[in-house]
Amino acid sequence: MKKRLLIGFLYFLTSSVQLSALFNEKKLLSAIETTNKKRVELLLNKSSLKEENKSLLLKAAQARRKECKKNISLSKSRWDCYTLITGIIGTYSSCSALGGSLLLIGYGCKEFTRTKKGEDLHPFGKMALWGGFGITIISTPVLIGALYLTRKGWRCTTAQNLFTTAKEIEALIEAAPLDDKSTNDTFHENTPL
Repeated sequence: MKKRLLIGFLYFLTSSVQLSALFNEKKLLSAIETTNKKRVELLLNKSSLKEENKSLLLKAAQARRKECKKNISLSKSRWDCYTLITGIIGTYSSCSALGGSLLLIGYGCKEFTRTKKGEDLHPFGKMALWGGFGITIISTPVLIGALYLTRKGWRCTTAQNLFTTAKEIEALIEAAPLDDKSTNDTFHENTPL
């Protein structure tokens, strides 16, 4: 009776280790597909790889890297396209606001030159001058931010960052150590007796 319980317990332990290895492999494949470098690093540190698992993960990482490289274009990277469009709209709006503020400043300066000639200052002149300065102060940082977004979208930085991360994941998997048991078993199987 005790032997049967012991054998059953040992069988349970070995089968749960195999299930855990399959579960970790699925988690690794999922992390590779989502290009989650931190999760891949964590899972590689927690588990050891067998040679066939490593080659499977390496093929998946290489496929993901190739896919990320193909997506470095505005037509295929939505986020970069949205960033570019947002930057263009922001640039246009802030340039329009700056143009309007310069008109207000010009009108305000014209009114102040009238007062030097002895004419009465129009009440709108002082308000136009300060309003123009205020709009300029607000529009300038908006223009800088919009130009940054335009540049970021044009260069497809999101897609390039994904590609870089995919290359780093591939390098992590290549550098991952193999399970000692799998290398020893393979070595002993291939050596002649």
